Amino acid sequence: MAIISFYDLVVWQLSMELAEELYSFIRSLPKEELYGLSDQMKRAVISIPSNIAEGQKRCNPKEFKHFLYYSRGSLGELITQLNLCNRFGYLSDEELDIFVKKCELIDKKINNLIKSLPEKISHKHKSNSSNSSNSSNSSNQSNKHTKTRISKNTKKDFQK
Repeated sequence: MAIISFYDLVVWQLSMELAEELYSFIRSLPKEELYGLSDQMKRAVISIPSNIAEGQKRCNPKEFKHFLYYSRGSLGELITQLNLCNRFGYLSDEELDIFVKKCELIDKKINNLIKSLPEKISHKHKSNSSNSSNSSNSSNQSNKHTKTRISKNTKKDFQK
């Protein structure tokens, strides 16, 4: 089955859920972490689904893999930051375990997606116009979400 949109990817959906859950946790952090740990965690968790989406939109398997590797790097950053929260007493061992298991599931799904992508570009690319029956449904779904493209400079900030 061809990937028509990043919305179809379970890994993108899971990473969006992780971002929502992490933002809820971040609100509980002390104010002195506002521009430190909480800001870094926000950048890392936002980067995960953003890079998945951007890579998929590139319509090139090699570039898609490149962006999936960025998402994996952001997962590593996030797991490190969650461990710091635990060490600083902001996150219990149980909460840490829940977040880390979610990160590990996303990492596994990213790895599986990387392995499933072809090495070369297929010339049988499905265009959006040839799928007119789904275009109104896709338009409605697109209108439900605000789409933001990460600029190259912002992306570099996420990988720091």
